[in-house]
Amino acid sequence: MLSPPEVASSFVALQCVLKHCPSNPLTKEVIDCIRGWIDNRGLVSYFRPPYPADADDTVVAAMALGEVNFPYPGLSEVAKRIFANVDERGVFQVWLDEHPDHVQSVDAVVSANVARLGVILEATVEITPTLRYLANIVDTGAWRNGTRYYHTRGMFLYFLAKLEREASFLTPEQLFKLTAAVDTGLRETNNPADLAQHITVARLLGLPANNWRLAQRKLAEMQSSDGSWAIQSLWHFGHLTGYFGSPSLSTAFAIEALQGEG
Repeated sequence: MLSPPEVASSFVALQCVLKHCPSNPLTKEVIDCIRGWIDNRGLVSYFRPPYPADADDTVVAAMALGEVNFPYPGLSEVAKRIFANVDERGVFQVWLDEHPDHVQSVDAVVSANVARLGVILEATVEITPTLRYLANIVDTGAWRNGTRYYHTRGMFLYFLAKLEREASFLTPEQLFKLTAAVDTGLRETNNPADLAQHITVARLLGLPANNWRLAQRKLAEMQSSDGSWAIQSLWHFGHLTGYFGSPSLSTAFAIEALQGEG
């Protein structure tokens, strides 16, 4: 595992880089690692149990394994449980287990990831309230302040753009707001992982190549002599001090952003 004892770094490595290297021994190691984190209910926790299972890690695990053609055990029943875990608005929530230190909550990045799985599984009715919620966040600009567990703008844009590419739920006006923000980020962002995410978002949203190729060159120049990119904090505990990042995470996002470099 790339960043023990948490599992999300393995998801990122597999989805950004290792899925393109199926014969690499590290790819098999990461796949085995992810499969080993799935409990007997088909759920995944960010840390090992008794840490509570959550929708984010479970759906991202399912999608990561799906990208390398590994079936997720009991996905249909797991998805039903996740899609039923909503607030009074019908918006997908984070926690799948009760835990005294974790208040049930909504996080826009988590909601976007669950909705993306819903698109894959054609759960149109179930994802509609969450798509409405996410569109409203774009309208109000609330995403600029980060979300409960993801404090950088790049993380929200990255996962929302992946959802938008598959769901096409945003209006032209909302897309204009996002692309304007991405253009600004490409010019102003100096953190390697954040810059990499902005580049990937620009490509996902179809921005002209001249908008992001200069940022690609800037990102390439940030590479360290050992081949990695510098650590950047990408997510955090919602109510406690504790931030997560690693050179492995930054490097995975950077390699994804530089693929197809023109």
